[in-house]
Amino acid sequence: MIKWKSPMKHKIFFAVFAFLSYLPASGQAPLIKITESDMNNPNQIKDWVLNILHGGGGELDTASIKFVGNSLQLGKFSYTTVSDSTIGLDSGLVISTGKVKDIQSYNNRPDNYFSFHGEPDPDLDKMYETILGFTLFPPPDPNFKYTGDAAYIEFEYKPYGSIIELQYVFGSEEYQYWMFPSPPPTDIDLTSGPYDLTRAYDMWGISIERPNRPFTNKAVLPALAGGADINVSTVNHNTNSNFYQGNPVGPGSYGVQFDGFTKNLEAIVIRDSVTPCVSYKIKIAVEDFLGQLDPGDPDSKGYYYYWDSGIFLGGGSLIGGPSTPTWTTTYEWTSSHSQFEGKLIEGGCNDLLITFTLEYPFSGINNYYIPFKIESAIYRNNVLITYESSGDVLTQDSVTFNFGETSKTIRLRAVNLNSDISNVRFAYPKDPCERPHPPIGGGSFTEKIYFELINNDPFSFTANPKEYSAYCKETIQL
Repeated sequence: MIKWKSPMKHKIFFAVFAFLSYLPASGQAPLIKITESDMNNPNQIKDWVLNILHGGGGELDTASIKFVGNSLQLGKFSYTTVSDSTIGLDSGLVISTGKVKDIQSYNNRPDNYFSFHGEPDPDLDKMYETILGFTLFPPPDPNFKYTGDAAYIEFEYKPYGSIIELQYVFGSEEYQYWMFPSPPPTDIDLTSGPYDLTRAYDMWGISIERPNRPFTNKAVLPALAGGADINVSTVNHNTNSNFYQGNPVGPGSYGVQFDGFTKNLEAIVIRDSVTPCVSYKIKIAVEDFLGQLDPGDPDSKGYYYYWDSGIFLGGGSLIGGPSTPTWTTTYEWTSSHSQFEGKLIEGGCNDLLITFTLEYPFSGINNYYIPFKIESAIYRNNVLITYESSGDVLTQDSVTFNFGETSKTIRLRAVNLNSDISNVRFAYPKDPCERPHPPIGGGSFTEKIYFELINNDPFSFTANPKEYSAYCKETIQL
């Protein structure tokens, strides 16, 4: 972002004191805690995206996860307790045009900046061309660098559902400044246009598109608010201020260095309509708009001058189907005898308990189904399947979850056998993308539990002179 040195070197700072409920009674908000990424650990970004950013409902291509920028521009953030959060997100990842560690501070500097002398991002430069109406390629002045210090996270993601969700907060040191020479009426307002190449703002965006398609920013205002890309020009203390939070100076600030940030409101949470079970490229990027210090200023030393901006990404907020959770599966045999392992023995001598656990509670309007098959289908009538909790027989070959449920256990029992049957399989999908919608069959399920069906004729004997028959575990009253 451009910052022009002036003879007076004055700044006027204005803060919007909304959201006062964030501040504790002492007037000092909890400080955000930020851990920088480790440049010597190339797998760290994969771990952070998988285990911090991703909340479920989709599958990440781990080989595609990458971060471009300086390692000091990427970090993870948290608060001591969830209730301490002052930016609307209690944990997650953060990327910045400057050092992410500098964000971990009360707002004690109105112009925090750091220069990595990094390269710009072509996708964000195209956003400048679209939004501001000037071309950066080729640059108007080939000797002048207009953008740089880009940082971005990128990966491919296969959603299980029809919506990809992501929560974010954008913060910046550019908010609410007027830089002025003398006299003050020549102030430059960096939050309102029109813009030109002597003054503009940092650019950022979050794109969710099919691979090889152009970058398209999804971090936009609601349609009723104009639908524009969110930046310091479209969301600030004067424009769309209901989406904006100013940050007071000093210990009364909200526990971050940025002079202002967007609110984490439902209206601007990304909910992008997608096609289930196909890959999308997600790119989250930010870059600086630059300007050189006054060449006559002895402090310039030929370097560029920046104001930092950054993006907070909510922990667990990347979800590829709010109503399409995946699941884990466990199973156990009811008999403790090792020789019965893998054998479904008639008469309840050895049953199979299978538990499906959703990664998050089902919250859809209709029921949620995990289908299954008995293979080969000709043996379906030899396996009785009931819910363990109620004993009810399943009326279709699907485990049904109602609203708010996360776990269901079913019992498989051998019935109607005249002889033993080998190589029987309980087959189920590894994830929602394998799911044919019940009650329609079809589809190929990759997860299988193998077992034998064992015919277990009852033990018979005669006494008093009545004839008695009993299966294992049964008690006969003589």
